[in-house]
Amino acid sequence: MIKKYVNKKNILLALAVIAIIYLLPMSVSLILAFLTALMLEPIINLLITRYKFKRIYSVTVTFVIFLVFLIILGYVLVNVIINQLITVVKNIPFYISNINTDEIIATFEKLENYFEDLPSEVISSINNALYSLQDLVIVFAKNITEGTFGFVSSIPELLLELIVYLVAAFLFMNEVPDIKRKLKEILEDSTIEKVKIVTTQLKKIFVGFFKAQLVLSGVTFIITYIGLWILDVNYLIVLSLLIVLVDLLPILGTGSFIVPWAVFVLINGNTKLGVGLLILFVLITVIRKIIEPKVYSTSFGISALASLISMYLGFKIIGIVGLLVGPLVVIMYDSLSKAGVINLSFKSDKVEE
Repeated sequence: MIKKYVNKKNILLALAVIAIIYLLPMSVSLILAFLTALMLEPIINLLITRYKFKRIYSVTVTFVIFLVFLIILGYVLVNVIINQLITVVKNIPFYISNINTDEIIATFEKLENYFEDLPSEVISSINNALYSLQDLVIVFAKNITEGTFGFVSSIPELLLELIVYLVAAFLFMNEVPDIKRKLKEILEDSTIEKVKIVTTQLKKIFVGFFKAQLVLSGVTFIITYIGLWILDVNYLIVLSLLIVLVDLLPILGTGSFIVPWAVFVLINGNTKLGVGLLILFVLITVIRKIIEPKVYSTSFGISALASLISMYLGFKIIGIVGLLVGPLVVIMYDSLSKAGVINLSFKSDKVEE
């Protein structure tokens, strides 16, 4: 029974799957480049059919337009963010000097007087909780510092990844017809049809996934921006983008940024801003919880349990990247199963009966 499945085709297929799983985290730039080439293929074909461009000229024009778009978008975002970050850094001494230390000391004195009337066991538990909180804050600050230095030190690597992505995208754009032709030479017609079904389904899933993230992030940004504007907070764009970024990070959320900020300003005596930030946090949470089911139901084709398990296993196996790769693997497996691609047949490897 086992010998029936042990053949050259299945062994090569198993080795290919193992290689893909191993190389996937290290090939993000190449995968994005290939997806970019597929995304821009309709524009390339339009220039070829309507304006009679040669392939290389059509690819070059499309790539230059895409590159100019990225440069303009990057310049606008970086220029706005950098300018506001520089302003924030310059004003840090001013913010520190404006901290109402008398108000903070008075608050802690009130808490100290209140704690004196409590039983010793309760005071001991509160002290332990405060020490734990202090350790947590120290660890959090250390992680932020290490993360900042890590990001700065990884800039050369990020630039290299960007260069690889752009060069690979251009080469893929030029080679798409050859890739399709080689696949037609290797695969059976039935397998090609299955691949078309899978690629179409995966394209919808990827587009739906990024569309969902874009919608949710856009809603969070708009609510945050309007809320901070009503509260008369400076640096609206930087703070709104920072809150959106924190919200995208696993485990964390808008509360991990807004709530400590609200507590700090409340202790510092700014009741209006503190209460306003808490209301803003509740508003963002409620609105997101209302729209999330609808947004994700139209994006993902897997259940919430499958998504949770795949994210957990992905994180355990390959780290933080696995939080994204895990669900994508499940989605790909589901798509392959629906299309019947698991039973691939190759022209060069017929199974003898």
